[in-house]
Amino acid sequence: MNISQTVENHEDLIKVIDNLLAEVGVDRNDLKGKLTFSGLDPIRPTVLKVGAAGAAVGAANAIMSALIHQERTGEGQDIHVDLRMAYVNQSKWQDTLADCVTVNGQSRIVGPNAFGEMDNLHLLPTLDNKYVMLSGCYPSQFLKMTEIFNSGWTQEQLAAASIKRTADDWEATGNSAMLPITKVRTQKEFQESEHWPYHINTPIINIEKIGDSAPEPFPKGGDQPLSGLRSLSMVHVVAAPHTQATICGAGAEGLNIHPKQWYEEEMFFFSTHIGYRHAAVDPFKERDLVYKLIEDADIYIENLRPGLVDKEGYGAEQLAAIRPGLISATVKLNVPGPYSQMPGFDFNAGAISGLFTECGTEEAPAFPNAVNVICDLLTGKMLAIGIQAALLRRAKEGGSYKVSVSLAQGATWLMSLGLIPKKDLIDFDKKGPEHQPIKPHTISGKTAWGDTTVIGSVVEMSKTPEKWRDPITEPPGASYPVWLTKK
Repeated sequence: MNISQTVENHEDLIKVIDNLLAEVGVDRNDLKGKLTFSGLDPIRPTVLKVGAAGAAVGAANAIMSALIHQERTGEGQDIHVDLRMAYVNQSKWQDTLADCVTVNGQSRIVGPNAFGEMDNLHLLPTLDNKYVMLSGCYPSQFLKMTEIFNSGWTQEQLAAASIKRTADDWEATGNSAMLPITKVRTQKEFQESEHWPYHINTPIINIEKIGDSAPEPFPKGGDQPLSGLRSLSMVHVVAAPHTQATICGAGAEGLNIHPKQWYEEEMFFFSTHIGYRHAAVDPFKERDLVYKLIEDADIYIENLRPGLVDKEGYGAEQLAAIRPGLISATVKLNVPGPYSQMPGFDFNAGAISGLFTECGTEEAPAFPNAVNVICDLLTGKMLAIGIQAALLRRAKEGGSYKVSVSLAQGATWLMSLGLIPKKDLIDFDKKGPEHQPIKPHTISGKTAWGDTTVIGSVVEMSKTPEKWRDPITEPPGASYPVWLTKK
């Protein structure tokens, strides 16, 4: 993984895109068309180069879709990315976007969880003058929090408990309980860890051929790159749902299956669970149904906790035996290695990678200003890039493939683009027009919630622009667990 690729201009940005594509064995120059950009960082008042980051993954993903369309039709196309809009690929939860996500005219960009809490993310001081990152997004995690910390769940209550133990002790306790508690490290501390060699030497988009099968050319007909393909998922929260949404934006049919008593924060149905259906299935009692769906699928995406899919019979190798030629895709906090069993969300990636100490200081780590996300969407988009690269390989040489990404690598990659000096963010609003955010395209229509508007594509493709099914989103369990497209 390249960790020194500072972006100062559009030429630098193209090098970053070429590096991403090289990870999956693709050459940008194979595209019959032009790639152009506009806008420059800083676009938001944060040290992170969110415009360049969003543009890089957006352009690389569009190139993959365009190459598949080119493989199917021989037709090339042009791609344009405006960094002043592409910053949305890093975060959809920003004050500039509040009116871009609405239901019946009211903003639904964020909302409280099941306990009425707006803040599920806590930087907490520890006994050894360090900090830990606690992420508690779901009811089961809130229960674990109260038990492990022996406190309430407000910032003040948790901090009063966290100060009694060391950061390493809290992290070990979290790992044992599968509760995301991560020690905040500096970049240097992470680079000196036993996990760093695995982190730096694993491709940021890792594609492994895990089985042999006959080549599967792309289906004939359809007007999008992935028309006629089916993508099954077991996903929640942000990164992997965004992967599924991206794959569906390129034309695949998407179906997410989840337990019958599934909990998901509602705001994600207007941001990441976009363009695909949801069916309630008991994955433990209805294995035959899941395997039948797999037999007829092309892609399988999951972001469940480490070790769970293999334990329950839904690992990549297990499913490839059922459906040779399947592209299995996964996102975890860390790559395989000493830290591979750590649970965590992208804020835990910000903690372990050193990003929080770059946004603040070692003595006072901080979340990135204004953007409210670390690397979930970026990493999810990288997984979609890998899936499409694996589909191209399957079409030409056959095979079953496993595609993997990690949130911690996503955070390191984001910092590799360079950080904006904090002094350059003074009087940010007075910067020129090339730095001012542009409203992204939106999609509006009727859903089960009412008149719904969500954020659409932020990349322009001259022949196969992203588009999604109608209705654009639906509640959990709203669909039958069946495929709708014909093979």
